[in-house]
Amino acid sequence: MTAKISGVIAYGGAGWSVDGLRPYVSHVIDTFTFDRVVWGSDFPVCTLHASLEDWVAASMELVADASSDEQKKLFSVNAEKIYRL
Repeated sequence: MTAKISGVIAYGGAGWSVDGLRPYVSHVIDTFTFDRVVWGSDFPVCTLHASLEDWVAASMELVADASSDEQKKLFSVNAEKIYRL
């Protein structure tokens, strides 16, 4: 079983913040671990309340304390495995 972190910022509302998103993203990562979570841009839906660049920056901030290997899994390695790329 895997999970995808996507669409979070679109539903965060106009006043979203990284700290407001953190509990949701942390819960998914804590539950599924970096071995079974993939990141998604949710573009263009993410642009309801932010730019794609804002979502990428927020995502990087949300996992800033993760190791380089964990970040690679989240942002690319897991997607390559899940989607057999």
